[in-house]
Amino acid sequence: MAEPLVDQVLRKIGEARKLYHRLILIVGPTGSGKTKVLQEISATTSAVLPLQPM
Repeated sequence: MAEPLVDQVLRKIGEARKLYHRLILIVGPTGSGKTKVLQEISATTSAVLPLQPM
């Protein structure tokens, strides 16, 4: 079974903490759920995630 996208992003955030550069880009086509994933992460972690649409 595939790992849910929210879990994948949270795992990558955890991995990024160990790196010198901690930038994580969420990219995908329109309607792929990027904003929804970040909103779910923000709700579950109480983190404020600035959204920078490109």
